[in-house]
This record gives sequence, C-alpha cells and structure tokens, in this order.
Amino acid sequence: MRALRAVVAGAGPGGLSAAIALAAAGIETIVFERAAKLATSGSGLTLWPNATCALDHLGRLDDLLACAAPIARMAMRTSRGDAIFEDEVEKPNGARHGAIGMLRKDLVECLARPLVGSIAFGAEVTGFRECADAVEVTLAGGKALRADLLVGADGIHSAVRAQLERDDPARYAGYVVWRGIADGAFATDTGSIWMGPGRQCGAFPVTGSCTYWFAACKASRSEADGVLDWSDAKTSFAGWSHPVPRMIEATPPESIVRTAIYDRAPLRRWSFGRVTLLGDAAHPAAPTLGQGACQAIEDSVLLGFALSGRDDVATALRRYESRRIPRANAFVLDARRAGSLGLWQHPVTSWLRNTMMRMTPKAMRKRALGHMFEFTI
Repeated sequence: MRALRAVVAGAGPGGLSAAIALAAAGIETIVFERAAKLATSGSGLTLWPNATCALDHLGRLDDLLACAAPIARMAMRTSRGDAIFEDEVEKPNGARHGAIGMLRKDLVECLARPLVGSIAFGAEVTGFRECADAVEVTLAGGKALRADLLVGADGIHSAVRAQLERDDPARYAGYVVWRGIADGAFATDTGSIWMGPGRQCGAFPVTGSCTYWFAACKASRSEADGVLDWSDAKTSFAGWSHPVPRMIEATPPESIVRTAIYDRAPLRRWSFGRVTLLGDAAHPAAPTLGQGACQAIEDSVLLGFALSGRDDVATALRRYESRRIPRANAFVLDARRAGSLGLWQHPVTSWLRNTMMRMTPKAMRKRALGHMFEFTI
C-alpha cells in the first residue's frame, strides 16, 4: 500500500497538530500557510487537561512544559474582588499533566519544530476540486497539486469551508475582547476571572514573570468595527479590584490585541469525499471557555487515529467527524451561552448571575469540568 499524501491548509495550532498526527500515521504531509512566516504575534492561551493529554499523544507535551506555567486552580470573583468560587483544576484519570498557560508563539514554535521542511509559507489554499482518485488543491496564483486528502485548518474565515458550505455567515457575538501579556506575575498558579455588569476580565500565568490577560466588553456592531484601542480597555476596567487595572497598565500598549468576537452555526458534516475541516474552520467558537486551541488539538489526534493504517480516506474521515462533531459542536453552543451569561449588563441580573454561580454545588462544577477536561481516543 503506497503512502497517502495530505495537504493541510493553515499553520496555526490546529494545522500544525494535524500535520504531526498525520505524519505519525504514516501520511506524507505538507502544510500551506499564507503568511510569510510562523505567526509568532498574539498573546497567550490556556491549554486545559484535555489538550495537554492530546499533546501527550502527539509527543509534544514535554517540550511544551518547558515553556509553560501550571494552572492548578480556577477562581471566579466579582469586579470588586469578592469571591464567587475557587476550585482545583484536576487531572483526568491517566493524564500525566493538568492545565497550563503559555505564550501563543511558544506553542506554535514548539508544534512547528518537528515539521521542518514540511511547511510552505506564502502559499494560500484558495480552493479544491474532487477527482476520482484524488483531490486537486488550488493555491493563490493558480498553482495546483494533487493529494489524497485535504484538511482545512485555515481558521474562521476558511476558504475550504467556504467552498463546502456556501450559505454560512459568521455571527457577531455582541462583544469585543482585548488581550495582552503584562510584565509581572499578576497570576501565580491560579487562573482568575472577574465578573462585572457587561464586562469581564481574566488573568492566567504564562511564565514566571508574565501574565496573560483578557478583557471582554459588550459592544454594538458599529463599535466593534470601529476603533477601540487599549485606552478604552484601561478606562473600562479602571475601578476594578486589584490586580486588574495594574495588569492592563503593565502591558506594552503596542502588544495589546483587540478582537471583535464571531462564531458560526455548528455544522452537521465536516467531511466531503477526501476533504475535511478541523479547528476553527470546523467549529469556530467564542473564547469564553478557553477551548479553541484545545478542541483543534483534539481534532488532530482523532484525525490521525482515524486515518492510521487505512487507505479508504472518505470512510476514515466520516469516522473522524462522527467522533468529534458532537463534542466540538457542544462546545460552540456552551461557549455562546457562557458569553451571553458573562456579559449580562444590568446590575441586578449581574448580581443574580454571581449568586447562582456561588450557590452551585462544588460537586456539580466538578462534574462539568471533568467532562470538559477528559480526552480519550
């Protein structure tokens, strides 16, 4: 049986993880990335126990731990600093490690390391054409090549998804998020989220001397599409409890990223013939659960597993999506609900939300997190 050949569109965490998993399955893989180099900009991210378990399957966990910070607890507080709850972040059964925070650039560079020579930069996948025994992939500029498999891991504005699902508009979620890396250890081994009327802020450790933070604020569509810079974040959270104002102040303004948040309706299918989707191309979700990169990495491991030792690509892709669609789509809907709940604006409803979260039994929260953080092949 000849080795299969795969094309992966996109060199983000999902695309790079997919390439590692496909290579481990014995598939010759090339990643096409439209940017001229690896995207080492951006801020930080959280990799929860489901993602660290998946990365262990890919053989990349130990390298990542060298440039990451552990997250042992999650705390929820009001904007005044009053405690809502604080829980341990537990490892699932059989997992070697729990949750970590890290710089996005460190994750991308670590995942790209074993793929030297397999990433083509300045090469954008713009479309494809199914043939009888292959898929013909088209690049910007008109160049085309044949492969046995195309994986669209090219983000929320995926060209691969656009060809598969033509009537598929992105949905504005109603808020913007600022993200930054503060100079200073404003979070130790605890991830914290502060909730206020129409706003919330979070802080997570990424290194011993830096803190990843986000600040979310309700905004109209016109405000989201307009100019909102770091001073707006500074003003919006000026009266919040320590360390929120100092954390924003301790961040180089030019490094703060502002994003209007969009998602898409969940799909019932990701795979058509020899073409499939992965990560934000398949299930773009609001960032409220911190599961974006985590779910893309889960996709990658299950994609490699579905294709391992099999040459019937279409059947393997259906097996992959049947394992992943229910879980990934559930995260899209849960993240949408969490975004709406977290940004309730009226002081009375905000108090009610905080009270409900405070009164939720710890055992119930533990069960919910256990389901979220468990990853199995």
